[in-house]
Amino acid sequence: MSSDDIRNTLETQVEDLRKQLKHITSTLSEQGLNLDELREGAEEGLHGVGRSAQRAVRHAQDEAEAVFDVARKAPAATTTALTIAGALGFLVGYLVATSQHEDSKHHPWRRLKL
Repeated sequence: MSSDDIRNTLETQVEDLRKQLKHITSTLSEQGLNLDELREGAEEGLHGVGRSAQRAVRHAQDEAEAVFDVARKAPAATTTALTIAGALGFLVGYLVATSQHEDSKHHPWRRLKL
């Protein structure tokens, strides 16, 4: 192999390497733009979620204050309402428990634990 052949081969390889490097550089820059856009979109989304969470917390605080104000102004009515709610909860729990108990009497295989 002559020196001219070696030089031509090296020049061809260098040119191929330049093309590959140019392709890699363009690919990386395209991905960099996409990553920046994704990052910006995520930041905007986080800010939106943060604002929504702050509004929800303020709304919950306002509602809690309203409930406490009513409870302070009418303690007897509040006590009555809580007693009724507790009694209804107990009644529902009792009915569910007894219906499950009666159901297992009619279907003994449901008591089996596999």
